[in-house]
Amino acid sequence: MIKKYSTVLILIIISVLSTCLFLYKLTSSPPCLNADEVTNAYDAYSILTTGKDQYGTFLPLRFKSFGDYKLPLLTYMSVPFIRVFGLTEEAIRLVNLPFVFFFPFVLYFLAFELFNKKSVAITAAVLSGFSPGLQLLGRQAHEGYMTTFFLTLLLLFFVRLSKKENFKNYLYFFVTLLISLFGYHFSRLWAGFYFLGFLFLLFKKHIKISGVVVFLLVFVLFGITDVIYSPTRIKNLLFFNHIGLSLKINELRGNGGSRLLYNKLTIGGMADQDFYITSLQLED
Repeated sequence: MIKKYSTVLILIIISVLSTCLFLYKLTSSPPCLNADEVTNAYDAYSILTTGKDQYGTFLPLRFKSFGDYKLPLLTYMSVPFIRVFGLTEEAIRLVNLPFVFFFPFVLYFLAFELFNKKSVAITAAVLSGFSPGLQLLGRQAHEGYMTTFFLTLLLLFFVRLSKKENFKNYLYFFVTLLISLFGYHFSRLWAGFYFLGFLFLLFKKHIKISGVVVFLLVFVLFGITDVIYSPTRIKNLLFFNHIGLSLKINELRGNGGSRLLYNKLTIGGMADQDFYITSLQLED
């Protein structure tokens, strides 16, 4: 019993120290809010005061923002902090506070599930709490830290489910999966990996076919929002849609170049550094 509570105390100390480091000079490092932080905060404030986003949509599951239709979780997580602290820089960046505090706990339980050694688990918790990369990521109102937290939690529940198939482990896994999908687009890639993992467990007869069916239902439930909002975030990230690329192709064709030689496939595949610099300059 004493050892059990000592482990909990160690984890609390790690989390408190990690949180203190997170809060230290929160608004001055990074030195200013970026555009994504500002628009996220304004949407959260608008939801708080009117129930609608800045474009007048009632409780949206995609925030139009700059036209990229951001996933909603971070914005809704920001609402209580803005309610308590007002529309301030502190309130905007405090959105990652609960994730920073609980992340060492999640890493501890995950490492313990994988290695069954408290020393390894505590080491993992310490590294997660004081990792410079994670601390830097958490100090911005960005989906990155939150997504890392939920994907790690998802892995923990997947490992437990692979060891023991029961209702509780299914519930924890699928609820976390659905939440993570509404957090950041990168979660979709991991959802695909976990689906392959479910198929593997089904092949090994560690789970029933009903588990795979529920997985698909969760993904379809999330996918409905894509159909409703038709987000363009991923499409805009493709180099084929880079405005500099289009301008460069038009320039080459205007100088007598052939469409066969100068198109998005051939020019986009070039590794010429000068081309990318030129395209960025044209974009500006």
